[in-house]
Amino acid sequence: MNRGMDREVSYKNLLFISLILAAILGTSIYDSVLNTRPRTSMGRVPASVLPASQSETDQVSASKFELLAINCDSPTELQRTTRAKWLRVSAKNCPESDNNAGLINQSNGYQATLFEAKPGLLTSDLIPLQAGENRLQLSWQNRGKSLARSLRILRINRSN
Repeated sequence: MNRGMDREVSYKNLLFISLILAAILGTSIYDSVLNTRPRTSMGRVPASVLPASQSETDQVSASKFELLAINCDSPTELQRTTRAKWLRVSAKNCPESDNNAGLINQSNGYQATLFEAKPGLLTSDLIPLQAGENRLQLSWQNRGKSLARSLRILRINRSN
């Protein structure tokens, strides 16, 4: 009688192991054959890596912006030519400035955010540049006197 129970336990163990193997095999077959979800050719990548299908010109990266540093004693109109799609302006503020500063790209209407990176130094967020001429107006007040700098940025297209 003991021998009969051992066979029954062995069959149950064999059945249990068979079910587990069938589940694993079934999942594997489903993933490789029946799964119709689109897959990328890149497989798993960090979230910051853009898919290869996006063209280089559609991607925004740190290499596609330019930093324009100006001083209060700079000429009232500055000109620059760039291939960058984005511009960051850094301005040494006039002594004892009231911090009422503004920066706008008049060509596309973008109102930049200015903040004090460190005492006496204002910097902007990334300002989108349209192809062709971009006219930017930086303004601030010093001891109640309004001051301004005009920036003329000519963005030329990247050559392929």
